[in-house]
Amino acid sequence: MQLFQTEVPENYEIILWGDNQEGNVAQSRDGMKACIDYIMSAPNRYCVHMGDALEAFWIEDKRYQQDTIQAPPLEQMKVFRKAIEPLTMEGRMLTMLMGNHELRFVNQGGNITKFMCEEIQKEVHNKWPMYGTYSAKIDMVDGKGLQWKLYVTHGRRTINSTSPDSGMRRALMEKALQRHLEFTFGDCLVMAKGHTHKLLVKRPSPILYLTSSKGKIHQNYTKAGSGTSRDFFIPPENRWFCNTGSFLKTFELGVSTYSEMAEYAPTELGYVKIIVGDRDVQDVVEVRV
Repeated sequence: MQLFQTEVPENYEIILWGDNQEGNVAQSRDGMKACIDYIMSAPNRYCVHMGDALEAFWIEDKRYQQDTIQAPPLEQMKVFRKAIEPLTMEGRMLTMLMGNHELRFVNQGGNITKFMCEEIQKEVHNKWPMYGTYSAKIDMVDGKGLQWKLYVTHGRRTINSTSPDSGMRRALMEKALQRHLEFTFGDCLVMAKGHTHKLLVKRPSPILYLTSSKGKIHQNYTKAGSGTSRDFFIPPENRWFCNTGSFLKTFELGVSTYSEMAEYAPTELGYVKIIVGDRDVQDVVEVRV
């Protein structure tokens, strides 16, 4: 766990992306490039990498398949570092999390995520904190003080529903996402996890309430972050909850991926975008690539 405080402008975007699993032949290189190009295409766009940057499997792992692994873990790291060089050179990456793929590598080859982040820091003297461990909490601040807080974790639990109704299936997965995150830090306006390869955003749910003044009844609705200071508890119905997608395809022509053989549903490739205006979160959206 890491706690960060990051200086930001009044208007900006934060891209939450990850689960690209460099070294897997099913990685969507075009999708990942589109994400990086989007971040770099305008100023005041930053990002958090949500973990599983590398496939990082040893041959002993039950998911290891020789025909889907393009390079060993250290070579994967070199390729990934080259891909994110525009982000690190320009100070666009707020932090990078360790994923469960890198975690499995720790006992065999060391903390490859921490090593990668420390090497990047040496090379570019990045002003942003980099290594976020498995989970991190980031306070967005400026000259006027605290704007809002973000909680990010790679995640561990899966999100699924077997409901035959697509609308109900989506609602049940959004509720599971909320349950996974809501009881960690109660002062975070946006809470996000990776890992599941699902692309989901559960928006704040406005609740009608009545007030009265001067002999009249007034109709009001709660809104994101309302009802308390941003330094204290934000009711779960007033927060955004995100599952940040992936860049790993379920199917790849010519090979049988482990996700295909596990009968996983096709994944929605993409990332999550947080839009901040006038020092406040204006929207959080899913972006498909």
